[in-house]
Amino acid sequence: MIHFNSSKILIPVDFSDTSLLAIKHGAFTAQLTKGNVYLLHVINIHYFSQEMFIPTVSIQSQTDFEKIATEKLNQLADQIKTEFGVSVECIIKIGSPNSEITNVAKEINATLIVMGQPNILQTVITHICCAMAV
Repeated sequence: MIHFNSSKILIPVDFSDTSLLAIKHGAFTAQLTKGNVYLLHVINIHYFSQEMFIPTVSIQSQTDFEKIATEKLNQLADQIKTEFGVSVECIIKIGSPNSEITNVAKEINATLIVMGQPNILQTVITHICCAMAV
């Protein structure tokens, strides 16, 4: 019998509908396997002016952007803790999403990555050795 290890579940979050769905799937898996959830948001400075928050907010600086992203991620973490009763850690990074997902997965020794962004999947797969769910 194959043992599926999902003790450290990394979930990249860009606040899109698909990433929010990935959070639900990852948190449910963590609940079943008594794993921990790591929510990662990567601030892609190349798309700094992108309107990603609903309602749209006016962002004056990178610090403002980090603060708002941290608040949104913490709100999601609180929801997951309440709904699924699992441990959640929030991580904010600045850089390329492909690189940062790979780096964080290695840093935390992720055993599973659940992501709703298939457009960056190929790059992450080629650089990481753990289970992935899209």
